[in-house]
Amino acid sequence: MPRPISIPTPITSTTASQHTTTSTVVPRMYQLTAKDAEEVAQRLQRTAMRILITHPVRDDCICIGASSFLPRKFIDRITTDFLLITTESALRQRMDGWRFEWDEYGPDLWRAVCELHGEFSKTLRERHEASNEKRRETAAQKREQDAAEAAQVRKDLEDAGLDKHRSKLAGLPTFSKQETSPTRCIRLGTATGEAHTEIGET
Repeated sequence: MPRPISIPTPITSTTASQHTTTSTVVPRMYQLTAKDAEEVAQRLQRTAMRILITHPVRDDCICIGASSFLPRKFIDRITTDFLLITTESALRQRMDGWRFEWDEYGPDLWRAVCELHGEFSKTLRERHEASNEKRRETAAQKREQDAAEAAQVRKDLEDAGLDKHRSKLAGLPTFSKQETSPTRCIRLGTATGEAHTEIGET
């Protein structure tokens, strides 16, 4: 059974800040869902029980259970940005303040975390690929639907004879504002006061 250290080491503010900021560097595709995190937590609790069973029993630790050996706060630290735990030292850092000797119990916990890490890395990657494939299929279906609707609109226009009318209108010449018909310009005469009119194009 585990040998408790007499004075637990509290978690440091540095470690706490690391646990609250690492989520910004984890791609969304590699973040555990709430359901995933709960599954990891349950399996870590079973791991804690197995570690307790496989180590020698001590009289002063005979009543220690899995929840005392691996409290929920440490499980939460492990499951937060779980896939960032890629080394034993990274796991040990998250276990800062753990009551039990790392050299004796840490390696067993690390092996369990490694197994879960590999399993969930594969699961999340496959889940991401499946999601991408579904989005591609949805986009392809949308393009096909849009093309079919456009073809139907053209057919409806042709059936109604509007398409030919539109083609004829498209062939008519167009005039700019300065290409309109001639306009009458009035020019005042000289000092005699006579008014002269001219026809010209503007």
